[in-house]
Amino acid sequence: MVKIDLKKIFDLRKILLLVIFFLSLFGFLNFEVIVALKIIMIFFVCLATFLMVRQNDDSFFILITLYLIFFDLYNIYFSLIWPLWLVTLIAAIAVAIIFFFFSMANSFIMKNNLWYVYLIMLIIISIEVFLSQLPWQINPKGKSIILTALFYLFGGMSYLKNSNEYNFKKSLPYLLTSIIIFIIVIITSNWYGY
Repeated sequence: MVKIDLKKIFDLRKILLLVIFFLSLFGFLNFEVIVALKIIMIFFVCLATFLMVRQNDDSFFILITLYLIFFDLYNIYFSLIWPLWLVTLIAAIAVAIIFFFFSMANSFIMKNNLWYVYLIMLIIISIEVFLSQLPWQINPKGKSIILTALFYLFGGMSYLKNSNEYNFKKSLPYLLTSIIIFIIVIITSNWYGY
């Protein structure tokens, strides 16, 4: 009898990630009005899909999904006027799910029994930044990029700490990338009326 490995055929984690991704991409294409940005996002989606399929690297795909989720949540809150508690709850759940995917992609969730501490810290930090950016009079794209860069920084530092490779030299790329992204967003944002 031939034994079929259902894990290889039916990877529930990737299917769930793809469902979340396509829902958030649909939201992005619905809320974004600039056609050039839609085309750029489709290019990044194709690049992320290529990396996920050919290189078996989910990290870029996960970061794009997180960016799209935050972009959609800001637009849902401001355009569709959903209650803040509901948008915040969805953001917390999304961060938890994406952190789980990111951890699995980088194979560090099983190495440390304190992974839930990382998760709770990331949810609290992400929600705090999400809520503190609400009154900022900048585009939701910039707010979403800041949150994604924060997730990238936290995820990278968590990975280094968990794999016992944490030192200043190895953490510098995560830190510099996040700081540069933050500075670029702040400088290039259109501050309405400020």
